[in-house]
Amino acid sequence: MGSPVAAPGEVEGIAERLAGLRVAREEGAPAAAPGGGDIAARLAQLSIGRP
Repeated sequence: MGSPVAAPGEVEGIAERLAGLRVAREEGAPAAAPGGGDIAARLAQLSIGRP
C-alpha cells in the first residue's frame, strides 16, 4: 500500500488550481471545472490561504 502523504509536485498542482479558482471567484467569473462543477464552485467559495 502506498504512503498517504502526497508528493510535493502533487501538492503544488492542487495549490495552483485552488489559487486559480479563488482568482476566478474574485473576478466574478464562473468556476470552470470539467466533471466537477459543483465541487469547484464550493472550493471557490472557500478562503484558503488567507489570513
